[in-house]
Amino acid sequence: MRLLTLLITLLSFLLHTLATPLPPSPAFPPDTERYPIDRHSLLLHFMTDTTGLENLYPNGWPEWAKFDSRLQFTILMQEGRWQCAAEWTPGVLPGEGVFLPCALRQDGGKGTGVEKREGLSAIEGRGIIEDKTEVQFTLRRWYGLGVRRPEISVMLGIRRNVTLDDESHEIWYGERPLYSSQSGPMFCTLGPPLDGMRCSDLDGPLAINSTRVGGG
Repeated sequence: MRLLTLLITLLSFLLHTLATPLPPSPAFPPDTERYPIDRHSLLLHFMTDTTGLENLYPNGWPEWAKFDSRLQFTILMQEGRWQCAAEWTPGVLPGEGVFLPCALRQDGGKGTGVEKREGLSAIEGRGIIEDKTEVQFTLRRWYGLGVRRPEISVMLGIRRNVTLDDESHEIWYGERPLYSSQSGPMFCTLGPPLDGMRCSDLDGPLAINSTRVGGG
């Protein structure tokens, strides 16, 4: 009799547990957005250590052939596509903490970019004043794969300062490493002599997760 009572009690508990829905768990953190980099827009060009013509130029690159390192990419956001570009002395990234401006393209493409994370409501449904919205980027050394040439091992940071219709501000920031390896987001190929190295993004998705870090 006791065993039967115990079984009935256990069965009732299990039925109650199965019938009670679990509280939903958030799929993503709140106040988070994902900014894709336009596929095949990321291009990096820099001088290599050698020229490819060592017999003609045993002392390295001739002055007339030297050039600055250059990075360019297009990042997608709610209001459209932002073009970003920078040039710097080979082997020396722009100063850490220095933010460089991106420019909003004027050829349309609105609403094609940002993937809103579930639960995000900070900007959704509120008007953005485009001419007061700023997007900037910064570059710094990344040592996740050890000490490597700065151009192929860099942390890319994106800062977005949004002005809304009510004149309030929201600041968003996110970063991700850009590096060249067998599993990295960049693929680099050696060019002809005196052309250096050229890198581009692979076919896979490349994006930056951004969180709200300030405003008011």
